[in-house]
Order: sequence, then C-alpha cells, then structure tokens
Amino acid sequence: MNRKFSATLAVFALLAASSTAYPAVAGIYDGTAQLFKCNSTSNVAFRQSTSKDTQFDYGRTNKVADVATNSSGGTCGVEYRFDGLLFDDQDVIWFYSLPRNSAAFNNLTVKYIFKTTGGGQKIEYTIKAGTDATVKPVHNNWNYLTQKNSSFPSNVRNTQAFLQRVQFIFDNKVSSTITLGDLRLQSRSSSSSSATISDLDLELKGCP
Repeated sequence: MNRKFSATLAVFALLAASSTAYPAVAGIYDGTAQLFKCNSTSNVAFRQSTSKDTQFDYGRTNKVADVATNSSGGTCGVEYRFDGLLFDDQDVIWFYSLPRNSAAFNNLTVKYIFKTTGGGQKIEYTIKAGTDATVKPVHNNWNYLTQKNSSFPSNVRNTQAFLQRVQFIFDNKVSSTITLGDLRLQSRSSSSSSATISDLDLELKGCP
C-alpha cells in the first residue's frame, strides 16, 4: 500500500558546541550555492542542493544534499527526518555519490532511529557502510545501496516500529564533495509498492 509521508532534511555538525542556527556563508561551488556552517571558523560545511528532480539510472531520485570537502578532519553528517513512517517489511535503499572503495565510504556510518508503535521505545541500529556485509549494491550499482529488512533487529521487524530518522555520519577527512539523494523503502510484499521520498521539504536545522 502506498504511504504518503512528509520529510525534512536536517543538517548537523556533531562536533559543534554552538546551539545557534546555521548562518549562510558565501558559496564556493558555483557562485549560487549557499553553504552553512555552525560558526565562522568551522571546517565542516554543508549545502542544500539546487538541482532537484535529477534522473539517475535506478528510478527517480532527488539530489538533496551535498557534504562539502572537510580536509581538516572531524565528524559531519546529514540526517533525514520522517513523520510517522511505519517500518514493516521494507528494505531501505539510499543513493550515495561516491564509489564503494572511496575513503569517505569506508568512513561512513549509517544510524537508523526507530520508535516502537506500542510503548514508544526508542531503538537505534548502527552499521559501518564500508565494512558491513549487510550493505549491498542495487543492480550491481554501488551508487545505490540497500539495507535488507532481515538485517535489522528483531524488535524492529516484529513490532512494526516507526522509522523516525536516518543519519549518514562521516568520520575523519572528507576529501571530495559527497552527494546524498533519494532514500526509499522498498516493500518485499507483492501487495505493496515502494514508498519513495520525492519533492522533499528541506529544512536546515540548528547545530546540536
């Protein structure tokens, strides 16, 4: 069954101590991009991509976020937030712009944050994308990766928990711009169809 849901994209820098919103700074990519930092001296910057509705070779996706070069190291990331997205029997598929053997991919951690439908228990599940065997390519294309439903904890699969957030966290140095795009839930039931994020409502959040 198709499920309509809304999503916001929250951008964060985990090492920042400031609690203020991201101030925009001058674009350094194409003169029009708006970069956001937690403070003026931070080496971690992000931008909201201006080219939405981009066609890639596996379905329809949106180029929704770029993580800027971070040659000084540290930890940075992008977070997808969802409003009451019921996680039932789906596999998770996400778009990532760098090849599997890149340093940024090997330093990528993906954290899934669920809440159970009954008591509202928070459940976190974290994988290392570069080394975890449960991360597979889609149609032999390493730009599209899938996390199989069977690899998630049983207390998530058996209780039909709500998927609330997915965090893509990059540790250490990021030597080139990383693009994150479409994140979709692909149902394994013949009676269901994919729920895919399209036309995201993007919102930049304050630093933690």
